[in-house]
Amino acid sequence: MHRKFQGVLLTLLLVSAPASAAMLSLSAKEANVRSSPGGGVLWVAYRFTPFKVLSKRGGWVKVGDFEQDSGWISGSVLEKIPSLIVKTDSANLRKGPGGNYEVLWVLQKGYPLKKVKKQGEWYKVTDGAGTTGWLHESTVWGFTE
Repeated sequence: MHRKFQGVLLTLLLVSAPASAAMLSLSAKEANVRSSPGGGVLWVAYRFTPFKVLSKRGGWVKVGDFEQDSGWISGSVLEKIPSLIVKTDSANLRKGPGGNYEVLWVLQKGYPLKKVKKQGEWYKVTDGAGTTGWLHESTVWGFTE
């Protein structure tokens, strides 16, 4: 009987593991991250903010961010858009994939971007409003695969 319980528990853990590792990004211009489904607003997230999916309830998704904060967002504004967020205090957005390229812009911590492609240790990104450049992988969190 004890082995049967362990087998059921292991099966439940294995079935739920892929969902907990899923990533989604904000597709709307902005959205409220809430304390519970329909609850109070904790903070506002912006387009391309990547989130780790923690759980789902009805049309709501409990998400975690790069700072280990969590909250609930309506599933209607989340999509599987490859995106990254600046996790360091600042990051140099460069013209090309390397430290020797011109710095186009200095991005602040928490700035979300859509991932275009990866080349070596560099990600080509865009903010969706015309700004495109390259960030080093050590400066970002999100859809890194």
